[in-house]
Amino acid sequence: MGVGAGKAGAARPGRPRWLLLVLPLAASAWAAQRGRELARTRRALAAERAAAAELTARVDGLRAAERRRADLAAMVVHDLKTPLTGLLGYLRLLETRGEAATPEQRAEYLRAMDGQGRRVLGMVEDLLESSRLERGTQALERRPVDLVALARQAGADLDGRAGRRVEVEGVQLGEVYGDPGAVEQVLRNLVENAVAWSPPGGTVTVRVDDRSSEVLVGVRDQGPGVAAADAGSIFDRFQRARAGARDSVGLGLYLVKNLVQAHGGRVWCECTPGPGATFCFTLPRRAVRRPAAPLLEPRVSRSRPSGAGP
Repeated sequence: MGVGAGKAGAARPGRPRWLLLVLPLAASAWAAQRGRELARTRRALAAERAAAAELTARVDGLRAAERRRADLAAMVVHDLKTPLTGLLGYLRLLETRGEAATPEQRAEYLRAMDGQGRRVLGMVEDLLESSRLERGTQALERRPVDLVALARQAGADLDGRAGRRVEVEGVQLGEVYGDPGAVEQVLRNLVENAVAWSPPGGTVTVRVDDRSSEVLVGVRDQGPGVAAADAGSIFDRFQRARAGARDSVGLGLYLVKNLVQAHGGRVWCECTPGPGATFCFTLPRRAVRRPAAPLLEPRVSRSRPSGAGP
């Protein structure tokens, strides 16, 4: 019985040798194929997660933009309401007092009404100019500009406003190359901003320095200063980085930044301990070729009340 069983076991055929060689290869190929499939699946999942994250970011961006638009609308309505209320108040005074008002009182009322009207006009112009900047619909017309003369003119126009003095310190230098209207607007916006933030009786200093290939302009006020954390964002659109900012939609410094950069210059805010801040910009002495840059039409000169923000 044992002998028969031994013979039967010896007769049982074993696995072919080729199968022993093929099985590991097949297993390896299957594993490689499975690995590729898993990698494709992981890549597809990663792509889907990235697309979902991008879609979420876009939705969040749209929601944030909608909130900014709502905030801007509320800000503009509030900022326009204040001067319009003052304007209507002086109109009612003229209407009720009529001939009883002295010539001096009528002149005072008219000056106040003119100031309030110019404030409204300034806010509307800032909004329109900001829109033109975004679209880039106008090009700068560059030619030689006497920067010191423009600085002195801006200082003379605003000197004495609301009891603030404007002093211009400048070396006698050659002309810079830029658009006269745009450069004038940059200077006026910065000086108006400094006058608005300086206290009554304060002094705004405009300094012009020659630095061979460029001209540096600094406008220093005697206001509450700007926090170092806000120095980088104070030139952003609709930004009002100083505490207590009012009567402004926050476009003056934004326009300054874009007009200076369109000329190939730089703009920044120097923050030092204590009161006061210095807003600086540079303009090249020679033309700098840039893509088509916007030009904002010169604005009607306007006044802003003391304490108004940028």
